[in-house]
Amino acid sequence: MNFNRISAVFNISYYRRFIGVGLLLLITLLVVLHPSTTHAVSTTDFVWKHDSKDPGYSRLGDAVTKALPINDKDADLGNDRILYIADTISYVEGIGDKHQATIFKTDLVGTIESSLQLDNTVVTDIAQLTGQTGKYVIIGEMGFGESPRIPFIKIFDETTFQIVASSDELEVDELKAVVASDRLNEFMVLYDFDSDGINGFTLERYKWETGLSTIVSLGCHDEYPDEYGSEISATQLIKGINPEQYVVVGNSRIPYGELDSTSNGKVFMLAYSPASGDYNSSLSWNKEIPRLGDNNNNFHSITTTKAGNYVAVGFEEAEGEGTSNILIQPMNAVSGTLSTPVVKPFSEEYYFGYQSLHIRQTSDEGYLIGTSFSNDDYDRYGLLLKLNSLYDTEWQKTFGVPGQDHELNDLIVSGSGEPIVTGSIGTFEQQSENYVNNGFIAKLASPNANLSKISYGANDLIVSDGQYKLSVDSSVQSLDLSLHLASSMASTIVLSHTGTVAPSVNGSTLKLQSLTSGVHTVKIRVTSEDMANTKDYDIQVTVAPIPTSNADLTKIQYNTSDLLFDGSKYDLSVGSVVDNVYLKLVYAGTGASHIVTSSGGTVTSTVYDVLKISGLQAGTQTIKIRVTASDHTTTKDYDIRVTRQVELGVEQAVSAGAAQMEFEGGVNIQFNGAQIAPGAKITATLISNPPNIAGSPLKAAGKVLNFTLFGITINPNQPITLQLPVDSSANTAKVGIFYYNEATLKWEYIATQIVNGNAFAQVTHFSIYGVFESEQVALQSSTTFLANGQTEVTLTSSTSEAVIYYTLDASIPTRQSLAYNPAQKPVLNTGQVITAIAMKDGMLNSTASIIQAQIKLDISYVYQQIRNRVDTNNDGIFDRADVTYLLKLIPPYLIK
Repeated sequence: MNFNRISAVFNISYYRRFIGVGLLLLITLLVVLHPSTTHAVSTTDFVWKHDSKDPGYSRLGDAVTKALPINDKDADLGNDRILYIADTISYVEGIGDKHQATIFKTDLVGTIESSLQLDNTVVTDIAQLTGQTGKYVIIGEMGFGESPRIPFIKIFDETTFQIVASSDELEVDELKAVVASDRLNEFMVLYDFDSDGINGFTLERYKWETGLSTIVSLGCHDEYPDEYGSEISATQLIKGINPEQYVVVGNSRIPYGELDSTSNGKVFMLAYSPASGDYNSSLSWNKEIPRLGDNNNNFHSITTTKAGNYVAVGFEEAEGEGTSNILIQPMNAVSGTLSTPVVKPFSEEYYFGYQSLHIRQTSDEGYLIGTSFSNDDYDRYGLLLKLNSLYDTEWQKTFGVPGQDHELNDLIVSGSGEPIVTGSIGTFEQQSENYVNNGFIAKLASPNANLSKISYGANDLIVSDGQYKLSVDSSVQSLDLSLHLASSMASTIVLSHTGTVAPSVNGSTLKLQSLTSGVHTVKIRVTSEDMANTKDYDIQVTVAPIPTSNADLTKIQYNTSDLLFDGSKYDLSVGSVVDNVYLKLVYAGTGASHIVTSSGGTVTSTVYDVLKISGLQAGTQTIKIRVTASDHTTTKDYDIRVTRQVELGVEQAVSAGAAQMEFEGGVNIQFNGAQIAPGAKITATLISNPPNIAGSPLKAAGKVLNFTLFGITINPNQPITLQLPVDSSANTAKVGIFYYNEATLKWEYIATQIVNGNAFAQVTHFSIYGVFESEQVALQSSTTFLANGQTEVTLTSSTSEAVIYYTLDASIPTRQSLAYNPAQKPVLNTGQVITAIAMKDGMLNSTASIIQAQIKLDISYVYQQIRNRVDTNNDGIFDRADVTYLLKLIPPYLIK
């Protein structure tokens, strides 16, 4: 629903005429405090009201009037205008009743701006045509006196206030409602039918050709009673949530006799497919709203919600005289599934009966419900009920006076949030013994304290960090800000201020004076028209300082993130589908500005401190800018490098000297020392079903991609760095990058580092790589010290089929290193190092086991060396020096 533009249908009709009485007199509308209730609407709650005695109602003699429903979804004029139609009746002796419909337009302060009279006409509904400014369809009946009533459809032009097309002889029953369709100049009309005692409804589609006076029917949908012979009566038609869907709410009543019957609310969802040439609808679903206990229910109105569902409202009936319950029924828009109904009980003095009932959603996602009720004295009062989004009652108001019948027939919510109600007042005049009925339309004081915007001259202030912000030149010493209030009747005051002389408010203008360089803040408070709500707003005005020579950039931002700066250039990476970026330049010197000196093949534009870069291509583009200080002399140049990520599955050219290639989804290749030939290309294709995963211990933990390189040579001594993102739900302690060996048809683990949610690996070739989660291979090691001082190393793995590889030069083992053989265990000399890793296809490599042989000799071995007179220092003789050396090899022992 578009709450910015509102329409209403206001129909004043004949109510009762007593035999032997002449023309009826109209009374002036009185809307006063109801003394018997604590939640009444006072006279101050209605800001303006029109009744049948207002000058806007050109009556043909005396009349009896009654208001008919408003349809606020359709005839909305914008600029907070209301379109409504008054139906005046005069009695012509010897002929009967004569109707005259008058179309009125008024603003939200009650000023009638335009009107058009239609003789012998009763209008029942109005809707604005789709795609047409100021064009409306109206439906109703024509007739005079006792002559038959003829249904009609007319096209009304609000800009000229004239009827421009008409279809006056429709072979249909009573027209009840109309809504615009989603197609140009097409609309849906709802009417009841009674064929051979069968009561149902018809929804018919019509079209008006612009510029022509004809209206043609395109097809219709008839809804008949069910197999139990129930009578179907439709009460409201609205547009559905989705295009070409229409919702009819009504009731299904099964008669049991002259007095007893059962009644249930019914909701029908009708769908159309006019694009295929089928103008006859199909019934998507229909739902019956079950009774609560033995009481019947009777549903009148339904509304769409901002959450994309429906809420219907009805009464609970008891023994034919009404009850004290209003029923609220939430419904799912797709299936029509009913949620638990909400019951709003009232005291026994409230009897609702079969009165009209209407529901509208408000801007705060709550609801307004309007209806009427009778008390024990059979006086009738209007009732307004405000609910929050959870259907809890926020406030309840009634209006009327004893001895009169006050009926609230409908309500709308204006774009400013004001409830607007229509209804009627009926009074029995003792002197003439006539029952006189007057219709009315009235606006309640607005609860809206919102501020739509603030403007300075032709420009609107920006909203940032919860503040309205404006920057002006250092020469500005005073300024006027225009406050655009959502409700024109709200009021504004200044609460506080800093850095300026006390600001003043005159109407909708906020005046700031004696401004100096620096930041000036003002806090204002907006109070709603009904004085019930207030809202505070902060305004920040920055006056530029005296010009400086500072041309530095503090930072550049994309959305809310700062671009990386390495001291010479700014870097930004965006997705593969991003064509345009907006960069905010933050200057170190106030009043600085910038220009683009080189666009790098893109299209650039600048608005204030925002740089727009359009036409991005895959790969890296460098844009050069020049910042000029506020002294208009000092300048400084900057490079901005924007990389648009490469789409997966698309071949991408690689330029010579490229440092890296970024793909969408966080995939990155750093070429390091790779040689890139002219015409080089690379493709990274996502693999949704990786080979040979079934039955393996691998569990997906990220993307699997097939990399194809052309014209790129990798130096084995300078591997390429591959970066793949890791799923946030993965256990990073078990995650690694695996390479699919197409020769062995096995997945082999590549040494992986996990940093900030990304997996990194050094690779020397490309084929299929993926990120998986798996268990780690186990590796155990032990040493045995031999008598000759050497160390024997034993390596084992509890992981079946694991292969252990080792090196003796301190390098990390690979599958090309020495394979461990338990029959020929490695023997280390003193100080020698062995590095071992256990590997198995489909599993993470074990943690490397590093062992360095230590000096540990047996005493008997030393004794034997001395007996054999071993020359340890190779000086040609066995002497004291050799014995000392050998004795020092014996480790110390603790003697207990």
